[in-house]
Amino acid sequence: MRQLPVLLAFLALIVCGLAAEPKLSPASSATNTMVILCSRGAEFSAAAPPYAIYRGEVRVLYPQMYLECELLTVFFRTNNPTPTAEASATNAAGCIETIVAETNVLIMARDTTILGDRAVYTASNEVVVVTGDLVVIQIGKVLQYQTNFVYNRATGSGYAVGWTATEIEQGPGPGGTNALKSLLGPGRKARPSADDAKPPDEK
Repeated sequence: MRQLPVLLAFLALIVCGLAAEPKLSPASSATNTMVILCSRGAEFSAAAPPYAIYRGEVRVLYPQMYLECELLTVFFRTNNPTPTAEASATNAAGCIETIVAETNVLIMARDTTILGDRAVYTASNEVVVVTGDLVVIQIGKVLQYQTNFVYNRATGSGYAVGWTATEIEQGPGPGGTNALKSLLGPGRKARPSADDAKPPDEK
């Protein structure tokens, strides 16, 4: 297998990273550097399109996004708009086009945590599609369960495709307890009677 030049890996992983990040704060937008760590090695190919594969305890650190998985495949964009045999390291644009994360996927971004089996990120539209036997989304006190979730990294919004279930953690009521009000518990009346508004000594 042919090896990508060090320059390609440097440009793709250090200089360009993902597509341009929206400026949300001076601190978070100060850098656009992506760092990829793994424990079981990486391989690179100059075949069209150029790609890199990272294995074992993969960690991706990027401004406003953190990703974990066991297998990560990164496809790089080339300067040649039409894929040909010449679309190799010599004309690679150095920017990431697609990222595929597989096995024990964890994504954290914009106060959102996503767990799934597989995630595909497309740089051109900043969209991540997460699939699995059970995809779990946590946003604050809201938990969502589904098998297919589409998340927009730029806007922080998302939606479930197909079956979904939602849990919303409710805080205590005004009285500091989750106890039901007197007319809402077991044995409640269908509607209050005129006597309900009278003091006990007038009934």
